[in-house]
Amino acid sequence: MAESRIRRRQSSQASEPAAGAVSGSLPGDLAEKAGHRLAIAGIAYAGAYFLAYGLGRASTDYTDLSVSQPVIPGLGIYVADLIMIGFSRELAVLMTAVVVSARTGAAIAAELSTMKVQDELNALRGMGLNVPQFLVAPKLGALIVVLPCLTILGLIAGILGGMLWGITVQGYQMDLWVQHTLDAAAFRDLFQGLIKSFFFAIVIVLVGCHNGFRVEGGSRGVGLMTTRAVVMDIFFIIVIDMLCATVFYYVLGW
Repeated sequence: MAESRIRRRQSSQASEPAAGAVSGSLPGDLAEKAGHRLAIAGIAYAGAYFLAYGLGRASTDYTDLSVSQPVIPGLGIYVADLIMIGFSRELAVLMTAVVVSARTGAAIAAELSTMKVQDELNALRGMGLNVPQFLVAPKLGALIVVLPCLTILGLIAGILGGMLWGITVQGYQMDLWVQHTLDAAAFRDLFQGLIKSFFFAIVIVLVGCHNGFRVEGGSRGVGLMTTRAVVMDIFFIIVIDMLCATVFYYVLGW
């Protein structure tokens, strides 16, 4: 009996450090999750650079599907035109809008929903302030200015990625690649991307504010509205992009 009691005490003492180790590992888990989120954000911002490389590589590999397929020399340089048109019309603005919706749209929804849960919105109304004018208008104006600038940065990153692939992998001369890129640049293509970024900025801000103002259920509702805002942002971005492409192609003939 005495030996069995000693063994039980030893086993209980041995289990206490293990529990402490589990509880002590929680900050490490949080740091690991934060590191994962930072890594995902970095990959998203650098995606435009490497996507152009993938597009050029895929277009070149397509000619190798059959050994009997005739290969016309000199067509690979037109990938520069494809990259310029694709990024100026669709890819740059879409990738930028998705990243901004996941970052800024979620932040707007979380900020406003937290303010509502903590009755800060009622305090602002009690001070005689117009809440939409005080909270929504600055965010809307800022994103309308910033998102087109980020779209231009995404376009530049995509073009540089395609140029890197063309010069280092395919061996084209830099001046030839730059010349084809400039020849493919058209104002109507750039205008399409910039006008889409204008509409995307409005949608991101309004969806985030809408979900932030209608939060219910305390802290749990804050998380739900933040997730809902990101999902709605991506959905409306795709819908608006489809509508704009339809108008530009079928109505305006661009």
